[in-house]
Amino acid sequence: AGHHKAEGLALLKSILALPAASARITDAQAKASLHVNSLVRKEGTRYERLAREASLLLYREGKDTTLVNDAMRYSMRIRGSVTVMRRRVREGGKGYVYYGILLGVRFEDDTPGSAREPGYDLLVAVDSERFPHGVASAARLEQSWRKNLGWDTFTRTVQERNAEKTVYSFVDAGDPRYSGFEGFFVRNNYGYCVRTISTKQKFDSRRKVIAAIMRGFRI
Repeated sequence: AGHHKAEGLALLKSILALPAASARITDAQAKASLHVNSLVRKEGTRYERLAREASLLLYREGKDTTLVNDAMRYSMRIRGSVTVMRRRVREGGKGYVYYGILLGVRFEDDTPGSAREPGYDLLVAVDSERFPHGVASAARLEQSWRKNLGWDTFTRTVQERNAEKTVYSFVDAGDPRYSGFEGFFVRNNYGYCVRTISTKQKFDSRRKVIAAIMRGFRI
């Protein structure tokens, strides 16, 4: 029953997250708000855990998919259809929370469905953390994640770097060759490691679309 409650709450929150572009949406949002308020009253102290289980929201606008994680305070916009392949949440002491997701993305194009290659065009991994204390810088967060991720065969090129973010493009020296972007973002006591990966051929042909995912990561 709890699983169905979380699914229902996620749907209600997705409706509330939609841009109020019409009277129909505004009306649906008013009804969704009433249902959410009713859940808050019924669940009491259980609502916070339920809200975390229902924190991942997805909605489509034309060719774009917007993903919002309201528990970990980030959003991103992806041109294409998005499937949540994996979700993992872990809580530690003193308020530490880890929330990782893996997304499969299919780009929008004019290729008939039967003629398309199977599988996903792009994988997007978002590993988010809430710490009991502030994060000093994106560089400090990167150091921590390098220890977690270990050695790899990627050749990285810095695309952007400041105290709050570091973004690289990378290409795999191995075969088959993979390419993508990797970003480290910090804000207050939240840290984020975002990675996109695809074949080098797909990356080269869709670089602008993939780069827009990293630029559109909001915290």
